[in-house]
Amino acid sequence: MGCAMGIQHSRSTSGFPLPEIDPRTLRQKDAEELEEDQSGRAHTVIYRLGPSTLVTKVVGHPELAHAELLIRRSEALIRRAGTIRIFHDWFGVTGYKAEVRARLTPWSQETAPNHDGVYVGTQSRLVRMGITVVQLLSGTPIVAFATLAELERELVATLRSRSASARPQAP
Repeated sequence: MGCAMGIQHSRSTSGFPLPEIDPRTLRQKDAEELEEDQSGRAHTVIYRLGPSTLVTKVVGHPELAHAELLIRRSEALIRRAGTIRIFHDWFGVTGYKAEVRARLTPWSQETAPNHDGVYVGTQSRLVRMGITVVQLLSGTPIVAFATLAELERELVATLRSRSASARPQAP
């Protein structure tokens, strides 16, 4: 692992340097069922928080394998919880292969009724454009955030509201 200008880097399987994913953000310390994929030109961390919230963190240039990981984990959680919310920290995404959007768009259409919300953090215009296309074609409620702080606040609010709704009501 190398370090340039204070940013930790590792190498992907194809030799591209990738920034490390910060484990201190988006409640990763509370993660359940954490899984990592560091292949091709991207590094993905995905985990569950509570009974029905999924979080992904991606840096680099995701490929089809990364989309398949998201689909597999989302479908498993949908089978258990019925409806889910997904939070994506995609601030480190530098672009993606066209096959990723081609795979995720129809899947998003099929599973739209099972998504209470999809929250994406990104500053990339390319990624925002892809989000808009998926939202228009699938009808999935997708909200984009320009800063990690905004995405973190939404995650905290979601976990708080889901925790409150899971508590039994007093007679």
